[in-house]
Amino acid sequence: MPTTIAAVTAITDNVGIFQGTVPRGATTDDTSLSISGTLFAVLAAGETVRIYDGTSFLGTATVTGTSWSYADSRTLTENQRVSYTAQVADAAGNQSAAGRAYTATVDLTAPITVAKSEIIAEVTAITDNVGIFQGTVASGATTDDTLLSISGTLPTGLANGETVRIYDGTSFLGTAAVSGTSWSYTDRRTLTDNQSVSYTAQVADAAGNQSAAGSAYTATVDLTAPITVGNSEITAAVTAITDNVGIFQGTVVSAATTDDTSLSIRGTLSSALATDETVRIYDGTSFLGTAMVSGKSWSYADSRTLTDNQSVSYTAQVSDAAGNQSAAGSAYTATVDLTAPTTIAAVTAITDNVGIFQGKFASGATTDDTSLSISGTLSAGLANGETVRIYD
Repeated sequence: MPTTIAAVTAITDNVGIFQGTVPRGATTDDTSLSISGTLFAVLAAGETVRIYDGTSFLGTATVTGTSWSYADSRTLTENQRVSYTAQVADAAGNQSAAGRAYTATVDLTAPITVAKSEIIAEVTAITDNVGIFQGTVASGATTDDTLLSISGTLPTGLANGETVRIYDGTSFLGTAAVSGTSWSYTDRRTLTDNQSVSYTAQVADAAGNQSAAGSAYTATVDLTAPITVGNSEITAAVTAITDNVGIFQGTVVSAATTDDTSLSIRGTLSSALATDETVRIYDGTSFLGTAMVSGKSWSYADSRTLTDNQSVSYTAQVSDAAGNQSAAGSAYTATVDLTAPTTIAAVTAITDNVGIFQGKFASGATTDDTSLSISGTLSAGLANGETVRIYD
């Protein structure tokens, strides 16, 4: 009788999403398994390694030194359990004792719910976490985020050993984190300009069977600032601030003062906007809102209530749907001044320059001059920009 012992050390799965060594007692979706093992010593002349599934003899292994391999040529079926052993046989038919059985079960059924319907994992959102537009990206839309977050739902909780696998088209990306009937995944690739993604999710069991994919959730990366037809960047210029209250109304010169606490802003564009482009208005780095656009002109009403001594520095930038913005033009500035001058102007005389009585007349007197001269005094010299306004 042979003294050499043959051990089965591996079953190899060569099909599906999970390939390689099948752990002892696990499942596999390969119906034609490869088996390999070792020998405690080199075979003697005339000895062979015979492979069994339980008590069924399958065939003779190929031996190299103290290693052997065998391909099970049967077509295994759903739920079929294999229990492979190996025995060394001599030319007379004597066999060594069998080593420990290496078992596995064939599983060809996609993951299903308790109600026996197939589990479908849906992608319900792509999330943009960078730039001016953050949050959920609508399927089919654009994004300026190159590291997208993906999330979705399951019709039921996963069974033991099941996972949610994420794909971009046919490319497997990784396994999602699952909590109950929700899942999430972060695409760690650095996406590039104009790259399109088409995310789907599939539930896989431990054997590698996968459920069908749900509807694809798509997006396209857009990292290019808005441009004109001639491929130059669209610029939005602030050309005026308008004061609509008080004694001085109209255009406020840049860097001047105003007593209007709700300013109107307008400007121009170097080119008409493309579809989904907008003009965004800023005060310094603070986004205020989106302008009304007509052709190559735009306008915006600052809805804030500005306060005394508050300075504004308005700029405008063109934005596309993905959140890319053109460079800002020159800032148009102003300072709110709601404080009355401290200097007092007094009327001290009315002068009559016609008729028999000329000169300064007392307050309350009568005069025959129809074009009077008025004069007075100031309690202090005027500050820069101050004037004396005369009222009747």
